[in-house]
Amino acid sequence: MDETPDTGVTLASVRKPSALGLTFAIDPAVCQTVTVTVTAAVYDPVDKAGSPTTAERAERRTTDEQDLYWRRRPLTLAPVEVDVTELRQEPRPLAPGLELRVRVRRPGGPRGVVAVTTTLVNTHEIASGQIQDTSCFFQTQIRVATRDGSLALVERPAPPSADDEVTLSRLLHRHAPNFATGHGCAADWHWRPPTPRDLRPQDCAPAATSAVWSEFVPSHEVLLTDSNPDIDVDSLGMRRLADADDTDVVRALRGLTTAYGAWIADRGIDAATLRAHHRVDADFAQVLDRQLELCDRARQRMDSGIALLERDPQAMRAFRLANRAMATQRARTSWIKKGKVGEPVEDGVWRPFQIGFLLLCLDGITDPNHPDRETADLLWFPTGGGKTEAYLGLIAFTTFLRRLRLGERGAGVTVLMRYTLRLLTLQQFERASALICVMENMRRKEPEALGDEPISIGMWVGKAATPNYLTTKQDKEKSAETGLRRLADGEQLHEANPVQLRSCPWCGTALDHHAYTVEAQERRLAIRCPNAGCAFHGGLPVHLVDEAVYHHHPTLVIATADKFAQIAWREQVAAIFNQDIEHLTTPPPELIVQDELHLISGPLGTLAGLYEAAIDLACDRPKIIASTATIRRAQDQGKALFDRPEVAQFPPPGLDARDSWFAVETPADKKATRRYVGLLAPGTSQATLLVRAYAALLHHTALIDGDDSTRDAYWTLVGYFNSLRLLAAAELQVRDDVHQRLELLASNDGLPNRRAREVDQLTELTSRVASSRIPDKLKELETGWPKTASDVVLATNMISVGVDVDRLGLMAVLGQPQTTAEYIQATSRVGRLHPGLVVTLFNSARSHDRSHYEGFVPYHAALYRQVESTSVTPFSPRARDRALHAAFIGLARLTLPDARPNTAAGSVKGYADRLVDLRNALVARARNIDPVEADHVAQEIDWIIEDWCAYAADNPNLVYEAPRRRRPREKRPADTALLRAHNDDDLTEAIDTMWSFRDVDVESDLYLEA
Repeated sequence: MDETPDTGVTLASVRKPSALGLTFAIDPAVCQTVTVTVTAAVYDPVDKAGSPTTAERAERRTTDEQDLYWRRRPLTLAPVEVDVTELRQEPRPLAPGLELRVRVRRPGGPRGVVAVTTTLVNTHEIASGQIQDTSCFFQTQIRVATRDGSLALVERPAPPSADDEVTLSRLLHRHAPNFATGHGCAADWHWRPPTPRDLRPQDCAPAATSAVWSEFVPSHEVLLTDSNPDIDVDSLGMRRLADADDTDVVRALRGLTTAYGAWIADRGIDAATLRAHHRVDADFAQVLDRQLELCDRARQRMDSGIALLERDPQAMRAFRLANRAMATQRARTSWIKKGKVGEPVEDGVWRPFQIGFLLLCLDGITDPNHPDRETADLLWFPTGGGKTEAYLGLIAFTTFLRRLRLGERGAGVTVLMRYTLRLLTLQQFERASALICVMENMRRKEPEALGDEPISIGMWVGKAATPNYLTTKQDKEKSAETGLRRLADGEQLHEANPVQLRSCPWCGTALDHHAYTVEAQERRLAIRCPNAGCAFHGGLPVHLVDEAVYHHHPTLVIATADKFAQIAWREQVAAIFNQDIEHLTTPPPELIVQDELHLISGPLGTLAGLYEAAIDLACDRPKIIASTATIRRAQDQGKALFDRPEVAQFPPPGLDARDSWFAVETPADKKATRRYVGLLAPGTSQATLLVRAYAALLHHTALIDGDDSTRDAYWTLVGYFNSLRLLAAAELQVRDDVHQRLELLASNDGLPNRRAREVDQLTELTSRVASSRIPDKLKELETGWPKTASDVVLATNMISVGVDVDRLGLMAVLGQPQTTAEYIQATSRVGRLHPGLVVTLFNSARSHDRSHYEGFVPYHAALYRQVESTSVTPFSPRARDRALHAAFIGLARLTLPDARPNTAAGSVKGYADRLVDLRNALVARARNIDPVEADHVAQEIDWIIEDWCAYAADNPNLVYEAPRRRRPREKRPADTALLRAHNDDDLTEAIDTMWSFRDVDVESDLYLEA
């Protein structure tokens, strides 16, 4: 006899489900009996007069009027009592063809919790070809409640884990329990979590509820995080910190850390309450202690930063200048955004976490020998919270301090800022340009203190976005000169577009190609604001062409991460590290900012970590800061990427994910929320689901009874897709099927004169869009209703970072994204200013989607708990195969002047002894990060040096990069170059080397013959 009863759960996963169910847990010590209430309805066939009739399948292609209608009939079903102490449960018939099946498992865990599965099964059997409608049940629901209303439904016991990360997640998200899982449906319940602070004994009891139920259209409202409104920020005004005397500045900053210290002490009391009244094991207790230690460590570092300002006049002056620059930058940016009415008002105030992070990093930036220089500081704050301003403040401080201390030697590239996506790079470049303009304006007024070299910004992203060269002499097709000429002729540039800034960062005046001029003698692309009253009418401190970036050494260089693959190919890249300014002994960049750290993972992160070894050594161990809104196991990722023994997250999360003191979960009446809704349609295709969902959302948006701002918040539907293939199909559906569905909805609305909503403004944000068009696309998104606002925006993961358009409030996600980090980042684009609505259209054919649908409520109750850990293995065998030689050769060209020229590859014997020193440095790094692979790294670098010397011995004219072929099939000598790209098939003796981290493999051409 089979001891495991057939609950019919598998029938919930078929294309046309015949079952739905719930699995929940109950504490029999509290209650032993639950009441299962089932609701359902059937539809009876009737004729036009309303009399019962027999349902028959309509003949296809008939023009005859059908005399068949359906009338809903709710079923009256008696509640079922289930004794959870009885393991053997018989099926309970509820109505003809409908029965309830129950499986009770044996008690488990220290509390003897019982897991129960209840399944509602349609037992009708239908012959092939027979009409099914009369045998279907509709609007079904299972509701399970304790008989006496007691709080006996609890979480299922989690298996013990030796992973501290899992234990920490249990602590931080204990406010979001999971009471049930759906089968073919989602599960929901009512439960109000205790407050995150000032815990009472009853707040520490295990979470429990009295009822759970099934839900076919689950939804959950996510409260958003914001800066703590209880912190007094009146003394944290940027201009006030710039102008107040030293005593007042220190007093204001000490007030912040003192209040944080008091909060930490209170959390110590909460930890004691948890130990006394929560079932805490030893691992849990250790995590409690460690969390409080991390908070106190952050407070100590902030206090140390304040002490530095007290004792170091130059640091205090740099801090004041940074505050003045940030105050002016924020004022002017806000003034431009509001239409340039009146004069800019410098009333900017630091958010506590922003100024806290700045203070935290001061020691590591100011003193290269300080222990904090060996800490990579990770700024963790939810999307849209203001991370950018925090590290812009650090950039300003670092730049001013360097110039105050080093004088003329303090010029050159000071900060490297890296991104992974071109859209993000373009947006952040515009933001940072505003700050750089302010800082340059300040420098002009104090050249004796801040030097004669302009404070400037450069974009270093590759020719898909910006030109590599200024004049046609270097590049006939894609130089800045050629691009400007083509723009003047009215052409659209799809790549290598020199016009990246569309408005003046200082005064907001529109810029077009007329404002751009190539000045070959000065080796720059001059951008002159046409406003004669602008401080930068004579030229903006901005460099957009690689050649100009190399020549002028901008103070801040914003780059895509994969651009650094060029260190092995181009000698000019040494200019990014100030290695070519030998007469001044200008130090290399002192600060590296890695934004959106979670994107530096997987294959991209692995390769970035390998090249990072060369970058870190070329910069002589700079201060590393990173930022993200979604990451897990940051310690492991940071160590593998940056070779730093510690990655310090700020703000530390404390004891509850909802309250880190600096950031708190905000009630719905104080800040816009984001409601997530899940749709799964197993009986139809996902394309049909998309058409109907899109049409319904667009139709009802047009019917909103509200003012223009309310309607505008939901006028633009953002469609998110996991692949270009799905997006391309959806584009056709939006242009055709959605239009037809909108007409049907309009006719069914009861208002015959109402026209269907027109969906004419369709925008795409994907990698298929030319870089030159992206700024225009972003401007289009900012255009609100009733102007020509976009109706639908179709986007891939390009939109998931850096698109900050406050007016967006409506999104539809087709298919659950592969990672939770991507899901959070993408859906955070809506609901910034107004409450947001996100509708996820699950694919019933994918188990990944179905799993997220069945656990919809607990998943969204603690989204950050679900963020997956990332993998970065820079010294793994396959990564070494791909790029170890490039990182090593790049390091040699960056740090050894004799190895830098293209022709120096053939004279390797002259500096081979110094290559050994670089080899030892790389091996030492590998030993810190991955000791198992360190010996292999040493051996392979020895082989690289050996082969390199052998190549040079055979060909004294060896170069790193071979000259271009003059004709497509020209054959160059096989041993011409040390390196070759994937398309250099004639250089058979050279080493395959990537131009970009994304050059993962050779491309294959596919030819289709008619």
